[in-house]
Amino acid sequence: LMIVNRRGYRGSSALDHDELDDLKNGRSAFMERRAAELAAFLLWMIDEHTIPGLSPDGLHGGFVLLGWCVGAATALALLGQTNVLPQGTIRRLEHYLKRVVLYGQRVVLE
Repeated sequence: LMIVNRRGYRGSSALDHDELDDLKNGRSAFMERRAAELAAFLLWMIDEHTIPGLSPDGLHGGFVLLGWCVGAATALALLGQTNVLPQGTIRRLEHYLKRVVLYGQRVVLE
């Protein structure tokens, strides 16, 4: 189990002025950067900790990405901003990402 705080929270690096400006003004660049950061981090984790790829039946290996509360947006950035990721990164992550869990979100559909 590995717990990582998202940017701007205790134990993680702060967001810089440009990133905060993008966030406050709703620019897609903010989420695009989060997707790229998360992808790079996951690839590092795979290599650093020798994470085994998913087995053909999907029962063994790989990892589950959990986004808790507002952190769910960071997990979703990885899935929703694939246009900014190199194809090699996407192909590699496909061999490891077992599930994405969004926890603590209340969704109301009307």
